[in-house]
Amino acid sequence: MFEFYFQSGEFAGETGSGVLGWIADVSVQIVGTLLGGLLALRLYRTQEKNARDKETRAKEKQRDSKLMYLAFLVSGARRYALGMNNALNFWESKLSNDPFIVPSEFLVSDNSVARVVENINQEEFYLPYVGRFAGKHLEIERMFLCIDSLHIYKEAIFSEWRLFVDGNQNLAKIIADASTELIHELRDIQNKALIPEIHIENLVRIHTSFIDSQNDVERGPAKIAEKLFLPIGDYIDASSELCRNVHLTKMYNVTSESYAAIMKQRQANITFKNSLVALKSQIEKDKNVLFENSETLINTFRPVS
Repeated sequence: MFEFYFQSGEFAGETGSGVLGWIADVSVQIVGTLLGGLLALRLYRTQEKNARDKETRAKEKQRDSKLMYLAFLVSGARRYALGMNNALNFWESKLSNDPFIVPSEFLVSDNSVARVVENINQEEFYLPYVGRFAGKHLEIERMFLCIDSLHIYKEAIFSEWRLFVDGNQNLAKIIADASTELIHELRDIQNKALIPEIHIENLVRIHTSFIDSQNDVERGPAKIAEKLFLPIGDYIDASSELCRNVHLTKMYNVTSESYAAIMKQRQANITFKNSLVALKSQIEKDKNVLFENSETLINTFRPVS
């Protein structure tokens, strides 16, 4: 009986040791599994974070590429606004001194303004801008508004300039036709000894001055005013007296019409100059607002080296 219990106790002791070993083995396995899971989870999260970071960097790179292109366009718009402002100042001064001078096509050559207004989707640049420069949404809004206005002013100036050029070219034709007709009529009358030689010389001089002025495209209309305005006016006064003595009605009418055409175009030219002054004032305001609100963008993506 004692032997049995001894054996049972021995048996019981061996059994207890086996259970503890089993528990230890299981614990090791559980801990190993947990550690493996934690490592796998950490690796997954690291990979996921790396993927997100990579995606974020790609998005930031794409965003910055858009903003870099926007900076290029805005930089061009700034040059355009500055160039137009300078050109309008120059031609305002020129036209104030001589309303018959015809400006060459002084529209500054730059496609940036048209691209911003006509080609790009402004919303695609607005969102990246406010994402990159938090709290500065008013800057890009003002930039786009100014560039839109500059585009409108550009079209308005070109339209006014085209009318100005056409009007002065038409005046040149009127003067050319009238002076040619007058010389023909005067020579015919001279042959009949109905008009003093001085009037022939006067009209020939007027005609010669006009022909000479055609060699200078820009100064042509100015020379018409300079060399024909007063001579034709003087001739009208002389012809008025002559008309009471000889039949020069046709010649007088032609000369009067030419003089009236010059006066009409002169007023149109002054109106054109006043339009330029008004547009110049608006362009200068938009230029200042554009420069002020584009500093952040330009300094970030197109800094002056």
